Amino acid sequence: MKRKVPWIPLAIAVIASLFWIAIGSTVVAKAKTYDFLSAYTAGMLARQGNFARLYDADLQYRVQKQAASDAPIRIFVIRPPIFALMTAPFALLPFIPSFWLWIGSQIAALLAFWVWAARRFGSDALVYCAFFLPAAAGLMNGQDNVWMMAVVSLAYLLRERGRPIAAGAVLAIGLVKFHLLLLFPLAMAVSGEWRMLAGFSIAGAGEAILSLALVGWSGLQQYWALLHRPGQDVIAPVPSIMIDVQALPLNFGIDAGWVGLLLAMAVIPVLAIAVRGAPLWRWFSAAAVASLLVSPHVYKYDATLLLLPILLAIFTSHSKFTRIAAATAVIPIPYLFSFAGPPYGVVPPLTLLTFLVALACESYRERHAVQPTEQQIAVTA
Repeated sequence: MKRKVPWIPLAIAVIASLFWIAIGSTVVAKAKTYDFLSAYTAGMLARQGNFARLYDADLQYRVQKQAASDAPIRIFVIRPPIFALMTAPFALLPFIPSFWLWIGSQIAALLAFWVWAARRFGSDALVYCAFFLPAAAGLMNGQDNVWMMAVVSLAYLLRERGRPIAAGAVLAIGLVKFHLLLLFPLAMAVSGEWRMLAGFSIAGAGEAILSLALVGWSGLQQYWALLHRPGQDVIAPVPSIMIDVQALPLNFGIDAGWVGLLLAMAVIPVLAIAVRGAPLWRWFSAAAVASLLVSPHVYKYDATLLLLPILLAIFTSHSKFTRIAAATAVIPIPYLFSFAGPPYGVVPPLTLLTFLVALACESYRERHAVQPTEQQIAVTA
């Protein structure tokens, strides 16, 4: 029997995509001179063999002015040296064609994920994918958010297919943005995923050694100096619009670092509850969302890596609370609150925190439900 084409979900996905394209067309032209310029600079320096001076601020600036003379602000390269290796192929092209290849290749990867998700979870997954604002926001701003989503998703699929060492090694590729994976090692340890943790650790150590070999000790010193460079010619972060728990007190005018630190520390036991004895989909999802919550620098487009964890929760969880929390985290509304300014900026991190709590509650209820049965068996015996 010929399978019917799911016209309604497909039409919704197309309409949503056209909406994002319309919004993105108003900002994408400027996006090339911001974060993508940093990636292109890193690739250009790598292609020229200038690893020893990768973090030389003046050299970076000269390369940027040659590539994009109209750039309004300096965008320093602050990623690890292996990131420069990864972006070197993009530097083979002139700046403008390279930018469109950067965006176009990620759009192709995102659409491929949508097709895969529709086949695995059903046509309704198309609607959730198309509604996901972080993916669209990252692409229209020239980010590499889809590549991070691809790395996290591939790592999950490898682990699901019984290849934990390979899964850990692939996940380690994401260490080019290591602040987005902060709690994955802890989650792997608590869940007993020692082989996956070994693959992650070995690959991560290899990346660190390669990075040091590329730039040397002098390069590390330049990196430190670059991170602490004074001046007004760089983009300043806006902590109150981030999606981590540190943004919660900031949106209420509480600018005390120790409050944010306490909130970040409070995420860890919630993660431990969610991970302990949990199935693969749940501990992996909890690790992903918890890592974003404790990161000191994470914007809404970084939540793109949560797309697979959210879909897993919606279509796999037996808990209504978890499914609702996941569905809330995939629609655009929570992320749009960040544009309204304080105190509404608390909505995105609260949404992710609720998702994590839902995962923890589901794990706790499962363990609590199993325990009486085990005790009864012991008494009967």
